[in-house]
Amino acid sequence: MKKIVCLCAAVGALLVIMSLPAVAESQLQVDLKQLGQMKFAAPESPLLKKYLGLAGQGDFKLTDLKAKYIIIEVFSMYCPICQREAPKVNQCHELIERNPSHSGKVKVIGIGAGNTPFEVDVFRKKYAIQFPLFPDDNFLVQKAFSQQVRTPTFVTVSNRGKKGLELVNLHVGELGAAEAFLKNLPLAP
Repeated sequence: MKKIVCLCAAVGALLVIMSLPAVAESQLQVDLKQLGQMKFAAPESPLLKKYLGLAGQGDFKLTDLKAKYIIIEVFSMYCPICQREAPKVNQCHELIERNPSHSGKVKVIGIGAGNTPFEVDVFRKKYAIQFPLFPDDNFLVQKAFSQQVRTPTFVTVSNRGKKGLELVNLHVGELGAAEAFLKNLPLAP
């Protein structure tokens, strides 16, 4: 009898854990105004500046980027899922850059929640990340969400410039296959 109770408890716990991304995703809300007002230091790399469409030094906001759409990965270098998914996110970025209808219009960035510049740099080098990553050692990105955001979380927004950001997609957890992820995003050319 104890074995049956333990087995039922284990199966129940597994079902709860498996449903967490869906529950978290459905309950998670993003304050796009607050997200759009976050400031990031412009990358030092001329290639990354060019990729983002930025000129000069100083801080920028997401609405300053020269992109119709922005895919934001909220990650942590300590997150084992983020580490495992890094090659898939890299592939997602590569597929966007190779697609003539998306290249130049869709940008991918990463925000290292709770990560210092040093930690973000370690993650960038270890996983050969080719798109811009930004540190968020003060967890400021958390303030744009209705509850603590799990890593990885992918927020895809339409960039309307001075009119702000518009939510296109919110995905919590594993990216999955890069092709499928991009295919499911309603990105107009």
